[in-house]
Amino acid sequence: LNAASVNTAVTLDNNDGTNLNISGSLGVVGTTLSVQSCADLYSVTFDNLTSIGGFPFNPTDGDLIIQANGKEVNSISFETLETVDGDISMDNAAANETTPTLSFPLLEQVDGLMLFDRAAGGAVSFPELTDVGGSITFTTNSVTLPAIAGMSSLSMTKLNSASVNAVTITGNAEMTACIIGNTPGTGFSTPDGGDISISNNAKLQTLTLNADVAGGIVTLNNNDGTNLAVSGSLGDVAEGLTIEDCASLASVSFPSLERVGGDPENTPAGTLTIDENGSVLTSVSLPALVSVDGALTMNNTAAGDYVAPTLDFSDLARVDGTITIYHAAGGAVSFPDLTTVGGSILISFNNDANLTGMSSLTLDALSSAAVSS
Repeated sequence: LNAASVNTAVTLDNNDGTNLNISGSLGVVGTTLSVQSCADLYSVTFDNLTSIGGFPFNPTDGDLIIQANGKEVNSISFETLETVDGDISMDNAAANETTPTLSFPLLEQVDGLMLFDRAAGGAVSFPELTDVGGSITFTTNSVTLPAIAGMSSLSMTKLNSASVNAVTITGNAEMTACIIGNTPGTGFSTPDGGDISISNNAKLQTLTLNADVAGGIVTLNNNDGTNLAVSGSLGDVAEGLTIEDCASLASVSFPSLERVGGDPENTPAGTLTIDENGSVLTSVSLPALVSVDGALTMNNTAAGDYVAPTLDFSDLARVDGTITIYHAAGGAVSFPDLTTVGGSILISFNNDANLTGMSSLTLDALSSAAVSS
């Protein structure tokens, strides 16, 4: 399809020839570009296309939709696409699961959501993407056939939009690395109630989350790659932060995180939970954390999860709930600025199998009258 511009929709659906290749010098699409229900689609290549939607004489949202096209899709390439004035939707049911390579090297702005479900393979990168106006979802980007690898990595290193509704990156069985958010510089933000979930990724080893403000709950659970390192420039978390059931968590480092649960004088409250993450955790570093508007829980109950990491809570001044550190601390443990605790303080059994656990405990600033035990 060689058209310099189309001021309405381009619909390329239900074309069912063997190994269908769709390509051309298509330049601008005024509304939606749709490639759906082609039984044996092999590739889509529109490397001259610069924008979808928002055509000057027809300023209507335009979506990019490529889905339900059989199980043979090998590549999707938009080398010059810069803006999508609507959604990007690549949402496949199991019957159409594919892992094509994706090429969006110049994409800067998506005004709606980004949804990739059973639709991405290899190293997935959006190197110029700064703005997303809806949610970001990457789920189940691997296929059941063992001979076909799924998405191996996901990178959005310039994302700095304040309008990302939510982030969900789950069930990507082959993904080993994930980096979301601008680095260096300011990261992205989600609004009140905007959750971030990066969970159930069986081989994830490196997780970097650069978000200035998470308006909802941040959940980083069940990521089971070897020696998983969790880090980034995460700022305020308005509700809870949970890192649980990661089989081989090695380190947690969020040097910019200041508050969990938002303003401790306001609701909603939020807990900080880091527990049951295997036996190789060596450090938990949250040096700028000032307050937790709920409980701080590091409670390892299974012998296979006993750890003795170094802890850095240098600036922590207030925990509105109970502090529980159980089989979860090593070396000299100090809370030099902690003045206020709203519940109990439970610090027990902090030695690993080699008896190299917590050597000292200092709470010398504690002055709260609310400590219950």
